[in-house]
Amino acid sequence: MCFQKKSPTSTNTTATNAATTTEANVEENTYSFEEILTNLADTDGAKYIKVTVAVGYSSKNSKLKEELEDTKEDIKTPIMRDIIVNVLRSKKAADFTPTGIDQMKKEIKEGINPHLKNGQIDNVYFSNLVIQQ
Repeated sequence: MCFQKKSPTSTNTTATNAATTTEANVEENTYSFEEILTNLADTDGAKYIKVTVAVGYSSKNSKLKEELEDTKEDIKTPIMRDIIVNVLRSKKAADFTPTGIDQMKKEIKEGINPHLKNGQIDNVYFSNLVIQQ
């Protein structure tokens, strides 16, 4: 079981929410994808993004954990990965601002959640994000 706390590089919205909440910290499981390398939508030259993406969900939801980590059928990973790649490929390098990244995370979450049967993801995390221009 993998537990991951919110990274200090989280967006201001997440940091503000964490700072103002008085509830007890909810443990969160994460499911990480292999590194993603894809082109961006810029038309003024080839630009690429390389990023590692993880999704976060409540550690209390063991059924969602099983669904995400099911290696026997492994039907969710390609679907979720396709959603992530499509969101990233629709963006330009200039879209990678704090506000733009928040919007991308929201789009990824809204794209993935309808495909899940046993719960919803709550957060999307980017790490090792590199844009090559």
